[in-house]
Amino acid sequence: MDKSPIIRLTFPYDFVLKELVKTFPDYRWNKRYSENTIKTYTGGLHIFFRFMENKDPASISNEDLEKFHRDYIIAHHYSVSFQSQVINAVKLFFHNRQNRKLNPELVYRPKKPRLLPNVLGKEEVKQILEAHKNIKHRAMLSLIYACILR
Repeated sequence: MDKSPIIRLTFPYDFVLKELVKTFPDYRWNKRYSENTIKTYTGGLHIFFRFMENKDPASISNEDLEKFHRDYIIAHHYSVSFQSQVINAVKLFFHNRQNRKLNPELVYRPKKPRLLPNVLGKEEVKQILEAHKNIKHRAMLSLIYACILR
């Protein structure tokens, strides 16, 4: 695997761009986004524009989004959910504030891995079912296990 150097965001944030991003939460409040989503999206936009070195939003293209994804998100090994949140924030910002669409479908975003549940072994199940002396509790546990309830 290619070991690209990790990029640090040392570029100062442009005041005009910062003010433009500040107006974006109003739209999300009106759409009833949660407070955490608003914070995450705003933070993602700050990271994106600092990575772009305050490039004019009108001149940002899909190639810039792909470069950000490859050279910043993947290089820093950020989680799949963070990756999706930042891409969604950029997509929504350009659709809402710039009245144009970037095509984030061109940026490969892996699906969040689904982990299989831990399954108890036969001996563990037997110990659980036999642990209680009360016949009602044993009957409930047996019913839960037999009906495959969680």
